[in-house]
Amino acid sequence: MRATVDWSYALLPPVLQTVLARISLFAGAFTLDSAQRMIGGGGMARGQVTAAIGELVDKSLLCAIPNLPQMQYRLLDTIRAYARDRLVESGTNREWRGRHARHVLEIFRTAEKFAAQRVEIDWSRTFGLYLDDLRAAIDWGFSEDGTPAIAIELVVVSIAASMQFSMIEECLRRVDAALNALGRLAAGRGDSLPLAEWEMKLRAARGAGLLFRSVGNHTSEAFAAALSLAEKAGDIEYQLRGLWGCWSHAYLNGSYIEALSIAARFAEVAARSRWSSDRMVARRMAAISHLCLGRLGEALAELEHIRIPDDHSSRAERVRFLYDERSMTHSVLAQAFAFLGRRDDAALAAQQALDDAQALDHTASICYALSEAVCPTALLRDDSAALGLAVRALIEATRRHGVSTWKARAEMWRGLLALRAGRVDAYEASIAPSLDEIGDARYCVVLAAYLSETATGLARLGRIIEASELLDHAIARATRRRDAFSWVELLRAKADVLLMQGHSEGLRLATIILPNVLHIAREQGFVAWEARCRRSFEWMRHVIGTSPAAAAMLESTMPKLPDCLDFPLATVGPVRRATA
Repeated sequence: MRATVDWSYALLPPVLQTVLARISLFAGAFTLDSAQRMIGGGGMARGQVTAAIGELVDKSLLCAIPNLPQMQYRLLDTIRAYARDRLVESGTNREWRGRHARHVLEIFRTAEKFAAQRVEIDWSRTFGLYLDDLRAAIDWGFSEDGTPAIAIELVVVSIAASMQFSMIEECLRRVDAALNALGRLAAGRGDSLPLAEWEMKLRAARGAGLLFRSVGNHTSEAFAAALSLAEKAGDIEYQLRGLWGCWSHAYLNGSYIEALSIAARFAEVAARSRWSSDRMVARRMAAISHLCLGRLGEALAELEHIRIPDDHSSRAERVRFLYDERSMTHSVLAQAFAFLGRRDDAALAAQQALDDAQALDHTASICYALSEAVCPTALLRDDSAALGLAVRALIEATRRHGVSTWKARAEMWRGLLALRAGRVDAYEASIAPSLDEIGDARYCVVLAAYLSETATGLARLGRIIEASELLDHAIARATRRRDAFSWVELLRAKADVLLMQGHSEGLRLATIILPNVLHIAREQGFVAWEARCRRSFEWMRHVIGTSPAAAAMLESTMPKLPDCLDFPLATVGPVRRATA
């Protein structure tokens, strides 16, 4: 084959040999316009490039691929490798690798501009073609022969496209490499380069990428650094991104009062934004914060004031904060409705969240809607069929998505299904490793019912110790974080586990816990929790019997918890009673 290619190449006139060598730098398919832009001006007119491309196609050295809106061309891998060797032999490889990188840079500068202006485009058709060239150009820029400044800017301007294509893990690796190179560049040269702006954007992107992995300190540090740089520059867009990241870290870590405070700061900055949608994001952030605090009425009030972006909103606007805004808003509505006991409304809102994400074909948003809206609301409705369908859809979605946190959540939900089917080994095989990978985010309010269901499932299968440990850790954390909302549901599950133990001390403690958490759930307006507490309470009555002595024992436990289980509800702040 090598001899055949040698023979064909030798028969080409010099201009065709030159064009073939230079287009070998395209990593995949390319358009005539790209070839003209990259090669034209380098001692060759655009017309010559056009003619050469046509002749190479005629000689079967270049494949023409009919496509809309432009014809595309592609070299076979063997021809590309051969032609690239000829480029190296010519001694101009570095020069032309640089030209290729700068060509790709111009393409993704346009992508960043479109994203900043929130222009509606078909991202896949407009920029999907250039992803392989982006990877090749960045790799070259960070190589020994490359130009680090070009590589860093390529990473910066491609962040928006990476988020549109849900290339989260890949983007994070590039961002880390760019930040390392940026430090070296700043130590040497770079006075004429916008290093502070690049760092601000890279820090924000790093925080966003880390959110998909964990909610540890590295995540908040990245967002805080981006926020600080944005405040110095007076950049409203990146102040919002930094604040959103800090808020996400706070609420996922259970710091709900702090999250509400950050949401208020976000609203202040959003008031100066020219984009009205930023003020809607502020309301959604406040709604989630209220929801996590158990202030269901306040959460619903915020959500009712949100004008959900319509189908005509640009993709760039809808996915500014990692997930589709329409889908996110419907997801939070689903959660609020579910906690308020409005089962049908919750099911409809959860399905709408999924429909929004699927219509946008945004994998990260699909995963979010399934894991954070469809699955938990199905669990709260006791709809096993809907839960099973949602879990299978989540598993399938994560096959197209390389982000570990969603794979962990899919495995976590899959493990719960197996546990409910009687497979106790699912805890060690699926649930425990997934919860470890998710980290502290497992304690987010939305997953309270998941943790309680997992614990009671373990207890039913005789794994009392593991069930108790799982709940004790969660209850202790809810107490430290003043998370009254999760605390009520977790303590109810603790009482169920105590009842399953069957010994007198467990029964005695359950008779103390359940009447009290039922009372708290009713008083605080935790409608869904109240319904679950009533179910547990009735089961407890069945277990202990209906004798006068049993009734007296229940009456004597109201309404004060023992000191070891008491929760300082007053520290949560005023709670407006929500209505179903």
